Amino acid sequence: ADNLLDVGNNPKVGTKRYMAPEVLEETIQTDCFDAYKRVDIWAFGLVLWEIARRTYSNGERHVWGSVP
Repeated sequence: ADNLLDVGNNPKVGTKRYMAPEVLEETIQTDCFDAYKRVDIWAFGLVLWEIARRTYSNGERHVWGSVP
């Protein structure tokens, strides 16, 4: 496998809040599939962070940080 990917000219698809820095800065390697996997992990990590910071334990809400 040569790890190459043929995509459109615009890699900025989705919600800006979940976009990785390299996507926002337009420095992502658009011809490399691994770059897209890293971007997906970034977005997944943000989703997990949002879930974790809205955690309830013993009926009390625990806030672990502020939403940017």
